[in-house]
Amino acid sequence: MTRYCGICTCRIRSHMTSTAPLEYSIRRSARAKHVRIRVTATDGVVVVVPKRFDERLLPRLVEQQHAWIDAQLRGLGEALVTTERLEALPPVVQLGACDEEWRLEYRSTDSGQVRIAQAGSRRLGIRGDVDDKAKVRAALKRWLARRARTTLVDRLNELSTQYRLPYERATIRFQRSRWGSCSSTGTISLNARLMFLRPELVRCVLAHELCHTAHLNHGPRFWSLLDELEPAHRALHVGLKDSWSLIPAWTFA
Repeated sequence: MTRYCGICTCRIRSHMTSTAPLEYSIRRSARAKHVRIRVTATDGVVVVVPKRFDERLLPRLVEQQHAWIDAQLRGLGEALVTTERLEALPPVVQLGACDEEWRLEYRSTDSGQVRIAQAGSRRLGIRGDVDDKAKVRAALKRWLARRARTTLVDRLNELSTQYRLPYERATIRFQRSRWGSCSSTGTISLNARLMFLRPELVRCVLAHELCHTAHLNHGPRFWSLLDELEPAHRALHVGLKDSWSLIPAWTFA
């Protein structure tokens, strides 16, 4: 089983099923050996195909997976990013990973930039061109990345010491479909959106990626090590699949 671990221009296709039209994008991958279907909050239904795959075969393949795709879309629910949700700026930001709630105060100034600064206990002052929502979202993401860099990397270091699983370095990114990843050089990349998850789910992801420093695959030895270090990880993995609904739309801009 694969968990957590280029592709060229995608094209949108609409496939009429027996129940409702299903839109999906097609992405060709030189690395793909088989057809894969994935469903994410930001990209919707994506069908990844080998470079020379005959696209005329796709409608039937997608139809065969319609029930699974429909279940995945229902599971995402409110996490699916729409234009309306993307345009809405939040009054508060709740970070479940560190049990913090930040109230946001917007004030327009003559500056062409948008800056965020702490304006008291659990309050953030957002100043500048706040009518430009793209600039506000970019500023919020920079702030979230800073909080994640402190919170997530500190916890990663604690677990690395506890498990005796060293890693080379850690980075914070905004992955679109993964909570984390680990490279062959020992670099662990963590999704800044982990900050919206419960602490036990965050710990599960960190443990998962640290185990990859010992076993860079999902073979039996990897799962045996993860079973030993985090016995509850299988139940937590189910929670992780459902957690995309907790992620604010503005983080996907």
